[in-house]
Amino acid sequence: MTFKAFGLSGRRPVTHGVPAVLAAILLCLPTAQAAAGSQAYPNSRLLAEPEDLSRPAPRVVLDVRPRAAYAAGHIPGAVWIDTELWATKSREAGALEDAALWARLVGDLGIDGRTPVVVYDEVVTPTAARIWWLLRYVGLPDVRIVNGGLAAWEKAHGAVTGEVPQVTRANFQPRFQPHMLANRHFIAKSLGQPGVCLVDARTEAEYNGQPARGATGGRIPGARHLEWTNFVDENGRMKPAGEIRKLVEEHQITADQTIVAYCRSGGKASLNAFALELMGLKSVRNYYGSWLGWSADPSLPTEPRP
Repeated sequence: MTFKAFGLSGRRPVTHGVPAVLAAILLCLPTAQAAAGSQAYPNSRLLAEPEDLSRPAPRVVLDVRPRAAYAAGHIPGAVWIDTELWATKSREAGALEDAALWARLVGDLGIDGRTPVVVYDEVVTPTAARIWWLLRYVGLPDVRIVNGGLAAWEKAHGAVTGEVPQVTRANFQPRFQPHMLANRHFIAKSLGQPGVCLVDARTEAEYNGQPARGATGGRIPGARHLEWTNFVDENGRMKPAGEIRKLVEEHQITADQTIVAYCRSGGKASLNAFALELMGLKSVRNYYGSWLGWSADPSLPTEPRP
């Protein structure tokens, strides 16, 4: 999909000297306009509208953009997160069961088990969704994505800052949520079962085997193709609830199924999982190993056959 130029080259000047009270930002009661937009989603609490960030209070806001972009200007109080480190560490063998790893990664950001978290990118992206999914998976109950990201924030408020908040390391104890995760063994046992719906978030070309982007090209047998870009509009916001509901119905995704999203390496699948949970679907899993993991095992079936 092609997003519009979000006017980022015309940003307002970076502000400095932001009051210390803005070191953390709370989701407040939405404005009437934001409420009208977000409440249409059955699980609207997963989204934060830009207007929701206007009242300071003790919650953590994470900026998932590259470090240089963060330094050039970010939402006041936002903490930079090294998403490349998180993506790399989370894909290592055994990482999603490593309590010590996640205690350190999450705690270093000043997040404890009670802290609500808001995540944003330039717009809504798989990178933001990956961090959202990982934080939820390790046990944080209240994690939201800013609808439209920094572009929407600037459109609504304009002010960004170069000031870096001081972060105090928090004591975080992971509480893994295994119901959010699928592995290749779960999927292999579920192939052909009507109660399990596989959703491929990659491009149509990847779904059909080109390019390979793994040990081989193709898809998991029976997977339905629903590319992540279908959930995001041209301005980088989540599409309206009615449009997403139509997509879900067209792909015969129903509430009585266990839905497993996958992509190449877990990020795009995280966005699909986010969109489906936003629509109120309860049993949504992320096959975090995704195509890289599936295609690396020659004993597992693929479509089309290489």
